[in-house]
Amino acid sequence: REVKPGIVLTLRLNPPLMRLPVVGLLLIFILTAAQTVAQGVYQIQNRWKTNEFVHVEQPQPVSGPIAPGWLSAQWKLVPVEGTGFYQIQNVWRGQSLHIERGVLECGPIEPGWWSAQWGLETVEGTTFVRLRNRWKPDVALHNQNGYLEAGPIDLGW
Repeated sequence: REVKPGIVLTLRLNPPLMRLPVVGLLLIFILTAAQTVAQGVYQIQNRWKTNEFVHVEQPQPVSGPIAPGWLSAQWKLVPVEGTGFYQIQNVWRGQSLHIERGVLECGPIEPGWWSAQWGLETVEGTTFVRLRNRWKPDVALHNQNGYLEAGPIDLGW
C-alpha cells in the first residue's frame, strides 16, 4: 500500500514541509513530510498540541517541541511487503518504533516483528489517521495521559 494523498493521508503543502494528518482527540498526530514525499521522510506532529512532535533525542520516544532540522524527529514509513502495514523508522538512529516488551520503544527490531508494524487507520469523517499496531490491534499511538504511549484508545478521541 502506497502512502498517497486523500484516503489514508492528506497532504497540505507548506514548504519546505508537507503535512499528513494523523488522529485521536487527545492523540492526534500529523505526519509531516520533510523535503518531499518521494524521500519518504516524515515528522509525526500532535494535532491537539501542534507544537509537539514525536522524537528520540533521548533513547525513549516522546512527544514534545523540537528544533528545526532535528533528525531525531524525522521518520521513514517503510512498507512491510505484502501487507498494508509500515515500520516507522527514525532517520537519526535508524531504529524503529515497536511494542515488543509491552511499552512504546524505539530500538532495533527483528524481521517479521508484528510489534514493529503499524497501520495507518483512516478516522471516519476526517482527513486524519491513527497509527495502530499490527501485533496488538487495540493499541495505537496516543498522548491521552499527558505523555506519548502506545495503548488502547477511545475511537471518539
